[in-house]
Amino acid sequence: MTKRFFSIFFGLFLFVLPIPGTIALRQVLLLGLLALLVLLWHQSRKRLSIPVRGVGALLLWLAILSAWLIIQACWISEESPWALDELGSQWLPALLAAAVGIGVVLVHADGLSRKKLLAGIVLVFLAQTVFSLLVTLPDFLANGAFPQGTTTLTAGKLELSYWNNLLLSFLVIDVLARWLYRQSLSALPTPLIVGGIFAVFVSNLAFGARNGVIGSILLLSSLALLVIWHERKKIGSAKAVAFLGGAVLLVSTLASLNYHLDPRWSRFTETARIAWNPAASDAWLHPDDALLPQLASGVPVEASAYFRIAWIRAGVDLVADYPWGVGYGRNAFGHALRKTMETRLGHAHSGLIDWTIGVGIPGLILWLAFMIWAAALGIRRYFVAHDPAGLVLTFVVGGFFGRMLLDSINRDHMLMVFFLIVAVLVALPEEPVK
Repeated sequence: MTKRFFSIFFGLFLFVLPIPGTIALRQVLLLGLLALLVLLWHQSRKRLSIPVRGVGALLLWLAILSAWLIIQACWISEESPWALDELGSQWLPALLAAAVGIGVVLVHADGLSRKKLLAGIVLVFLAQTVFSLLVTLPDFLANGAFPQGTTTLTAGKLELSYWNNLLLSFLVIDVLARWLYRQSLSALPTPLIVGGIFAVFVSNLAFGARNGVIGSILLLSSLALLVIWHERKKIGSAKAVAFLGGAVLLVSTLASLNYHLDPRWSRFTETARIAWNPAASDAWLHPDDALLPQLASGVPVEASAYFRIAWIRAGVDLVADYPWGVGYGRNAFGHALRKTMETRLGHAHSGLIDWTIGVGIPGLILWLAFMIWAAALGIRRYFVAHDPAGLVLTFVVGGFFGRMLLDSINRDHMLMVFFLIVAVLVALPEEPVK
């Protein structure tokens, strides 16, 4: 009965994470999951144990990162109270989510197959994708477009597209395993897997998630390269040609639809050139009331691209000014700027810039090392242990790092779900394909 409650709490926790206004519910569910873990540990006569290597290394990496963040906040940052508060509200919940991820595998190690466990996770992600489309359908019918920002029941396109691409990592590797090895990654039927992939593409396009579509295209392109490597000796076979042709067509269709449905692309190149010279205009410092620079045609620059690129460019300068960091926090970019100028800016819309400004170049090196370790673990498990779940781990890590370049996703519930899913995939017992 306790395991059943744990599974229900876990599914609900995953589902409500991206829904706005549920912070208190998230915290209650997270604490409830941790309490159930302790109870299950106490009840288990065999003492639950993780049946796979890698969990110890994951815990060590998280401990090393946490140690640096605390050292930096206490002895280097000039704003220690703020940095420590951010560690408590941002980093600690993510660590607890990682503990829950390990606990999910631990709890189900002797009573639920790996395929069923992964099927449950995929179904929750897919339910969130479909739910977000359904609850915003009235807006589409009334206005001819899906809402681009946060609604009462759905997060903004950043969170939605990140959730979608996490789901896509599981789905496409499941398809790959079924195609190459005649074995499935999850216990879900193939039509549902294919339908899920279609739903992800529709959602990313419907909500105008430009970076989400880019992530989907990169993931599919990586998958196509992997197929080429697997089928290099029979690349001319009808089966291989059909698969690669389908992948190229899908990627081309996605890119074309995104370009034509999102009018921002037509002004991107010239906008990027102007934005990379922040000294030419201070509009990037005051996005709420700024007069945007103009293109050669006389129309304003594309706002989203202009601000993001200008903030990244300014962030690079701030890293040089504060190589040891100003303190861990979601708005480290704004805190660094306010040391020398007046602005209401918060984060830089680039998680990598925010992270580096906050915890310094040593923190960046540690984070890169952690990412490389996790991605390499997934690659080893796939190519050496022949376990497709290892490739999911690599895609999840690579996707998160790629989005960090363009979006501030290393924060709030997005950081929590990343740590949770990484912990699940690291802790999963290896199952080589036959």
